[in-house]
Amino acid sequence: MSEAWAGPTFRGVQASTSPAGLVVTVALAKNNDDVPDVWVADLAVGALGERMRTNQAVISDEIASATAVGPGSSGAQVTSNLGLGAVSLGQVFDSPSDAVLTSQVNTVAQQFGLKVSSLSILHPLESALQVTFVVPDSATIDWTLDQLRTALVGASPDVEGVLIELDNSAGQPLLLAGVAYRTGEGGLWFAPGQDVRFGAVHGDRLVREVVFPVAPQPVLRELVAEFKASGPTYQRTVKATLRASYTNHYRVGLIKLLDVLEFRRNNTAHRPVLDALELIRRYANAGNLRHYPAGEHIPVHRGLSGDWHALVHTTDTRGRRRAVRMVYEICTFQALREQLRCKEIWVVGADKWRNPAEDLPADFGDRRAEHYHALRKPLDATAFVDELREQMRTELDALHQALPTCDWLSITDRAGGAIKLTPLDAAPEPRNLRRLKQAVQARWGTVPLIDMLKEAVLRTGCLRSVTSVAGHGSLPEHVLAERLLLAIYGYGTNTGIRAVAAGEHGHGEDEIRYARRRYLTAEAPRQIAIEIANATFTARQQTLWGDGSAAVASDSTHFGAFDQNIFTEWHSRYGGRGVLIYWHVE
Repeated sequence: MSEAWAGPTFRGVQASTSPAGLVVTVALAKNNDDVPDVWVADLAVGALGERMRTNQAVISDEIASATAVGPGSSGAQVTSNLGLGAVSLGQVFDSPSDAVLTSQVNTVAQQFGLKVSSLSILHPLESALQVTFVVPDSATIDWTLDQLRTALVGASPDVEGVLIELDNSAGQPLLLAGVAYRTGEGGLWFAPGQDVRFGAVHGDRLVREVVFPVAPQPVLRELVAEFKASGPTYQRTVKATLRASYTNHYRVGLIKLLDVLEFRRNNTAHRPVLDALELIRRYANAGNLRHYPAGEHIPVHRGLSGDWHALVHTTDTRGRRRAVRMVYEICTFQALREQLRCKEIWVVGADKWRNPAEDLPADFGDRRAEHYHALRKPLDATAFVDELREQMRTELDALHQALPTCDWLSITDRAGGAIKLTPLDAAPEPRNLRRLKQAVQARWGTVPLIDMLKEAVLRTGCLRSVTSVAGHGSLPEHVLAERLLLAIYGYGTNTGIRAVAAGEHGHGEDEIRYARRRYLTAEAPRQIAIEIANATFTARQQTLWGDGSAAVASDSTHFGAFDQNIFTEWHSRYGGRGVLIYWHVE
């Protein structure tokens, strides 16, 4: 946390580890367990979680519990339990300067007919607002607390947290509302009747008076679960996570691709996305520029619609509509992805993403009838659709008639899926398979991987090509070979040198690490691979394998991936969306 964070309330924060995660304690100069004190503590917890994050996705996975401790009004020590929401880590708020925030608060006060009594700008990591407004006695309140908060920080908040206090002309508090965006927690206090006056919707009153007579509690629980899984809060979390991932990681690679790939389109309707890419390219190295310049033309394309629309454009302190650069880039790349998939936009020199005009033979237009005849398809589109519709109806009717007779199929309403297939009977074991296994076991037994590595070294002599970085070495050849074998085994199996050094072989961890640093250079594995390949080709029987000099083994691994990845596909074998990474060994 920055030095500017030190203030009259915050005193420090401590964290200890537990099996469930971090246990955080925030020390406060005073703690009356009220909205302002808890809000300051929530800001500190959010900043700590962001600084200490490793591979956790949300802050509640990293921090198990958090409390605020400080003397209360009576002098006795008060402990407040702090909540933690499932809020994504890695959020970047791009907070403007203190001067801009101050001007923004004054502008909002004027718009809502309020007076700024006090303003504090805290800096846990970026910025947080603590503002007190005076509500004139004659003021007409035609706005809500949420509208006031949105005007202060925007629909996509540009601060880590905001604490709003509304006082009357005599300085008496009417309402306090605070929220810390890194933890997703907030608090609300109001004088009698002021919640209705400022539209501060809270749980108990409105739910019992309005909702319960219409929807019973079990139905509401199901609705809440669905809302958390797909509602606006979830969507905002997804967008915040995507924005943080793009800004901190993906943007570097995508911007470089713009200098390598050339995008084209065959229809003027798709020109705005290409113009947007050109705009992104021009401002690619603009540093921390938050908005595009006021006079810059911002191409409008369909990727800017929907839920992203409110996040792309903001209003500055002078009332001008500005485009947020990072959000605009995300929307543009998403639109590019969709149009690449349907080849509305294509890539020059590509294969899969090539010009769609190249998918057809060059003479397709001149010999259309001949090509359609070869494909056994009618030239009339209506006839094609009618034929396809009739085939689908025929097949669906056949399926409908056959389903009741399938004793191996069950279709019922069940939590694990409606369709259930009876497992097939086990196939009989091949007659000679057991004999083959016994023969292999009798001859070689269970061969450890380290022994296979050792045999490869002894038979090929591949370690003789490994020399010292300095050009000479003083270790005996057999000692060096053993240490290199242990280092290669530790890295190749992901066991690690420390675990390998624990074996009974007489070589310590420092000795193995020294051999690895001094002898296993970047060139050494290449030479070892060449020696093993040459020995393999020499020993290979040409009568069985031929005299070719290339042998390739390939396998793939399925990795789950979000739909935003342009290569994401549904794989029936693995039962989900993802990409296949192929490993080739030659």
